[in-house]
Parts: sequence; structure tokens; C-alpha cells
Amino acid sequence: KKWSTYFRTRQTTLRNSYFDALDPKFGGIIGRRKWSLCLGAGVSYDIVPTWQELARIVVNKSYNENYNSEHFKKIVGKFGIGLDGWFQSCLNHLVSLGNEESKFYDILRESIYSDLLTKSEEYNVRKLIAQGLHYPFNFSPTEIDSMYEFMNSEFKYSTNNVLAKILLDSFDTNKEPASIISFNADAILNFTVYLFDSKFHLDSKSDGDLKSFKRRRLKRIIQSIELNGTRKKNIDYIPLYHIHGCLFPKFEAEKQYLRKESINKLIFEESAYINLSASMYSWAQSTFLFHSQADDILFVGLSLTDPNLRKWLAWTHSNKLNELRTNEGKDINYLKHVWITTAPESESEKEIISKSVSHLGVRVAFINDYSEIEQAVRNVAGIN
Repeated sequence: KKWSTYFRTRQTTLRNSYFDALDPKFGGIIGRRKWSLCLGAGVSYDIVPTWQELARIVVNKSYNENYNSEHFKKIVGKFGIGLDGWFQSCLNHLVSLGNEESKFYDILRESIYSDLLTKSEEYNVRKLIAQGLHYPFNFSPTEIDSMYEFMNSEFKYSTNNVLAKILLDSFDTNKEPASIISFNADAILNFTVYLFDSKFHLDSKSDGDLKSFKRRRLKRIIQSIELNGTRKKNIDYIPLYHIHGCLFPKFEAEKQYLRKESINKLIFEESAYINLSASMYSWAQSTFLFHSQADDILFVGLSLTDPNLRKWLAWTHSNKLNELRTNEGKDINYLKHVWITTAPESESEKEIISKSVSHLGVRVAFINDYSEIEQAVRNVAGIN
């Protein structure tokens, strides 16, 4: 009862507000209760192409063009077609030439991982990285050291690497999220968590032994049939949902080292987005709705502009407000989720942004830039 009174008081104080993500007064505000981590494209920034850059690369490969970034930005702005429309154009064009749809996804897969794998060649770990993205186990201490050197040297300050370390610390402090919901199609975070966990274990042991090491597992889930067992008691992993599908780089290996993809869940081309929007029931929708109802969600690397995401949040927030109204006999503006994003220049703009998501049950935690993302996530989630 005391906790309930405290929590309602705290929420009332914070309603319709924004705050500094590094302010210690808000330490652990999302991590005191059951929470989930929701990730967008910003997490993989500098490791894989941005959404617009990916569209440019896929257009160039599909149409045999040579648009540079500046020119592609101009034509995207000129024609006013969303980037999903550009991906759709590529798919339509390839099919019109007599190709199977798989040709489009081959180009997409190659384009997502090309920069990462090309850089890895400088460290002689391309094959290891490709394998690890599929199956991040069964590596020798020497291979782990080599892959860690690459990931830590090239992407040391990336949000992906920062989150991997925070997640590992969250296990040690029993503050791990109930789930991770990713809108990204790459498999980099899962690989990084396992790589770093193995590396840190090796560094803590003088004998360099991995045989007795019990890994803190993430269970990567890319379709509903993989859900069996994820809600069992005493599990030692957390589910990592790729609700918009997942692609892996092409890799020649034995079957046990390869992972099936979920191309039917991918949301790149416009037709896939339209189908998802028009669906009364989808795995992506049901998964997100469940966790947005049951958990407090921390959003990282997202813009919160996606109409589907906003629709789902609005539904669950409206339902929560109705329940509170029934139980409390009055209106309570209950903002349970937190969105970490970069701050605009003025206080009035901060107010505008915070009000643009308050009806979604979200309050905003501002950072100056993404160099503060580690401090911000640790503070808001209470993970030290």
C-alpha cells in the first residue's frame, strides 16, 4: 500500500513533464518495477547504414545506379515518397526483370552487413563475425579476443556496445529488463552481448577456460513459434524479440551454426508496412501490446514517429487510463514509459515534444547528445 501511494505521488509529480536523463533525482525511475527495453535503428548507428543510406544503397544495386548520399537525399525530398516506397520500388523492379523476391532480400541482407564485414577484414575476423551473428557460441579464447578487439576498437562508443555492457551489468544487479523489443533487422546486439560476456569472463580467469562458463543468455525470438518456454519460471535468459523480422549475413557453415530468418516479418517495403497496418492481429502487434501493458518501457534509438508504434501505445495508454479512472474515481494522467532522446535548443521546444507523446503514456528524458547515452540508460534504469 505504501509503495502504491508513493508511486502514484511520484507519477503525479512527473505527469505531462520531461526531465534531464542524467538527473539523479530520476535514478531508477524505469527500473523499480518490471520493465522492457525497446530499441530502434539508432542503436546500430555507425555499425550498419542509416535507414536513408540503406535505401540509397539498395536503390543503386537494384537499378544499377550510382547516386551519392547528397543527390539521393535531394531526390527523396523532391518526390516526397517515403523510404518504404523506395524499397518497394526496388522490389517491384527486380521482380519485373524476372527475378524472385529473394533477390531483393539478398541485396538487402548484403547492404545491411557490408560495412561491418568489410571493416572486419582488416582484423582478419570476417568469417568469425559472420558466424557469430548467426550463432555466437563455440569460439576459442583466441577467436573471442580477436573479435572483441575489432568490436571494441571500431565501435567502442556505439550505442550497441554501450547497451551490451549495461545489459550484462543488469544481470549482476538483478535489474535486467523483462524483455528486449527490437525494431531492427540486424542481429548485432545479441552477438555483442555474448561476445562481451565471454571476453569479460576470460579476463577474470587466469586459465582462459570457457568450458564451465554459464552464459547469461538472451533468447533471440523472430517468430511466434519460438515463444515456447520464454515465460517459464526460473529462466536464465531474457527474450530479445525482433518484431520486424531479422536477417543474417550469408555464411557457409554447418547447419547447426546457421539461423533461420524471418523474411515474412520484415518491414522495409511499403506493401509489408501496409499489410501490418491493416492487420487486426499480428505477432508484432500482440507482442508489443502485451509488454506495453505489463511493463514500463524504456525507448532507446527510436524517434517515436512510426504510426503503428504510436497507435499501439495510444491503445494501451487509453486502456490504462480507463482502469485508473474506474479504480480511483478520478482522472490520473499516468505516464509509465520513458523515451530517451536528444534535447532541442529551447525549453519551449522541450515542452512541445513532451506534449506530443504524453497521450501515448510516454514522458521524455533528454540528453544533450548520444555521448551521454550510457549515463542516461544507467541512471533511468538504476543500473550502476
